[in-house]
Amino acid sequence: MKKVTAILSVAIVVGIAAFFLARNSAGSAAPERPLIIGFENDVPTFDPLALGNVFALRVGSQVFEGLTRLDENNQIGRAHV
Repeated sequence: MKKVTAILSVAIVVGIAAFFLARNSAGSAAPERPLIIGFENDVPTFDPLALGNVFALRVGSQVFEGLTRLDENNQIGRAHV
């Protein structure tokens, strides 16, 4: 009788562990969510020559920061060649 009880106990523990492992592996992929960034205003354009207000200039500088750089003569060039 003790042997049957021990086998049943082990089977129940293994079953519970398998249930939780299967549940965690199936739900491990996070659902896709959009990236939400709070802006003060709408940016009217991303054309660097047409950025007119302080907010648009700040957003434009963040967008183009990694794309351009200034060389020794203060001329705009590519940051990544």
